[in-house]
Amino acid sequence: MVALARSVSALLLGAAHAHFSFVDIQSQIACDFRAENGPDWLSQPLLRGQPFSEWWFHGQVGCQYNANDAFELPAGGSTQMVMSSSVSKVSPPWSDGEFEPANPDYVLTREEWGDGRWGDGNRIYGRHNIHAYTRDDTSGCALAIAYKSKATEVRPEDFVVFNVIHDCPKRQRETIDVPNLPACTDGNCICAWFWIPKNSGAKNYYMTPFVCNVTGAKTDASPVDVEYAIPPRRCLDPENCNFGPRQPMYWLGMGSQINMPENTSQSPHFSIRYGFREGAQHDIFVNTNPRRHTRKEVPEEQQCNGKPSMLLDDRTSFNLTSPDCSCTAVLKDGVLEVGNGLWGASNVASFGPDAVVNDPSKKAGPNYFPLSSGPYRMDLNNKCYLYVTDGDGVVVWENQFLDADNIIYSFTGQDEDPIVWSQPSKAPTPSPSQTPTSSFSPTNSSSPSTSPSMSPIPTKSPTETPSLAPSESLPPTESLPPTRSPIIIPLVAVGNNGLPVPAFPLDVCQGDCDNDGDCQGDLQCFQRDGGSEEPIPGCSGAGKRGDDYCFNRPPNYLWSIGDELPNNSYGLCEGDCDSDADCKGILICEKRNGFTEIPGCDGQGDEGDDYCRYPDTIEPTISPTDSGQADQDEHPIAWSQVSYEANRFSLDKDLIVLPQVDEDEGTGFTGHDEDPIEEASSQSRDSSDRAHRYLRIASER
Repeated sequence: MVALARSVSALLLGAAHAHFSFVDIQSQIACDFRAENGPDWLSQPLLRGQPFSEWWFHGQVGCQYNANDAFELPAGGSTQMVMSSSVSKVSPPWSDGEFEPANPDYVLTREEWGDGRWGDGNRIYGRHNIHAYTRDDTSGCALAIAYKSKATEVRPEDFVVFNVIHDCPKRQRETIDVPNLPACTDGNCICAWFWIPKNSGAKNYYMTPFVCNVTGAKTDASPVDVEYAIPPRRCLDPENCNFGPRQPMYWLGMGSQINMPENTSQSPHFSIRYGFREGAQHDIFVNTNPRRHTRKEVPEEQQCNGKPSMLLDDRTSFNLTSPDCSCTAVLKDGVLEVGNGLWGASNVASFGPDAVVNDPSKKAGPNYFPLSSGPYRMDLNNKCYLYVTDGDGVVVWENQFLDADNIIYSFTGQDEDPIVWSQPSKAPTPSPSQTPTSSFSPTNSSSPSTSPSMSPIPTKSPTETPSLAPSESLPPTESLPPTRSPIIIPLVAVGNNGLPVPAFPLDVCQGDCDNDGDCQGDLQCFQRDGGSEEPIPGCSGAGKRGDDYCFNRPPNYLWSIGDELPNNSYGLCEGDCDSDADCKGILICEKRNGFTEIPGCDGQGDEGDDYCRYPDTIEPTISPTDSGQADQDEHPIAWSQVSYEANRFSLDKDLIVLPQVDEDEGTGFTGHDEDPIEEASSQSRDSSDRAHRYLRIASER
């Protein structure tokens, strides 16, 4: 009967409009990459009632031999994945066809998207079926990894989700951020792409397996905490979500491996409704999993006018009231009703936390939460739903709802992560914060001083007479705040040849640009050789192979601006110069072969090009005057506050000027003068100004 159902569904789906799947023909585990219908077509959705052998790995678990390479996952970086209904509609390097539509990065506007099953958005211009009837219906895709090298050895509990894109699928190509995954022990791991859509006639489920490998992993990277990985559970209350490592959602199929209790009218999603943060999942490791390190305290029962809101054991009848008095859950005469019909059940002999845990259909017991233990409790909260937590405060079950559209589906893929998720916990946790702190504060000492300390400047010897006025000590210099880590932006291809028009001019780390005019403001177009994945400063990931991207050029980054330009044309680290006269100011032209490094410059530049750089450190000297008086004078205090390198002068020789001296005033100093005390705050001259003066004096003498 199952086989017959499958053959019928395959026939119907083969004739239906194309669906959607992860595509990478080099790494995919597929028996037939080019199948356009039937069980080997990876874009064919998995449906209700399919046995484990058919839904697990999409029935392709024995075909790993067809994978010729591994999909690279740069630890702590980003890469791109492609989704399509067919390998023929994907361009290299993911496949050998051509993108349909031609721009895989463009997302239709709400107006272009349309509404309903046959809208342009739902079908991406008629070429794919992504089951998103409106722009708000994208419901999330996920990537998971198993640290096994053979697909046949992977069990459902081995997978841990490491990336979630809430607003997926909305286009064919997506940038994915990768947490700091450890290396794959046997040279490769097994990964899978998952997607459960909001809208579909028959409920759909997608799983596409592929071979993957983690690159650039740190030797001391914390292991993925597979032991503590649990199934995702819905959390309509964002303050009540399970975090830490979680398995993918296994839904619709048959077998004990199915770990999601939702029925076909209330499909689960990789979304904020299930506690998944956007992007890389940073709390999946042994040293960051909050459930491993911090036992969640079970709060005290809150009551409405003394009415209970919690159950610690099963009852044949009960009457619970939410703490804010807005909702009730009543079990009476075998009928359970929550919230005036929002959810109910009949023929219920008894109900409570233990009944939920022991009911296989609820999937809340130790088969799904192997490290879970009691005492279990059931609460009715102010959002009018029942949920069960274990002794560690982990939510193992939440009730269903009759009004799924307005309650469960009341989210969009574009919703931001709830603010409460980014707020600090009351107690320190080992999990790293997901966003940089907004301010810096020094470490407090046990008894901080009330004012900054000031270092006195000792005199050479006591003066003969006391000063008439108290001496002025130098004010302390203000320390600069610690520098923040640079913001690294993933490379993203958003257009080509000026299209789509709204995407141009391109922003930083966006491509494909052809010249600087394609980039916003002062951004420049970083040109890469065809097929190259040369790193681009300030950007992460490889981007699309051979594409060029807009970037902020660092001041010391090797950059070729042309050949045979006029004298004094090339600035610091610019080329291709031919002689020192080509360089601005005191810069010199560094000759080189191939990609020889240029002192003081970063990057590799163009092969064989020569670049301007600072000369080696200059030690200027000042000859004593004929009067013999100069060697008796002390160096001014302000000089001792200046630290500079002579190879960091201004690039314009014309700006190096001597201070003006009024001839009527004379020199105005003697060998007996004390070192002048000058307030640092009154000195506007910086170290380079002083260096200019000294260099001019030395050169003119």
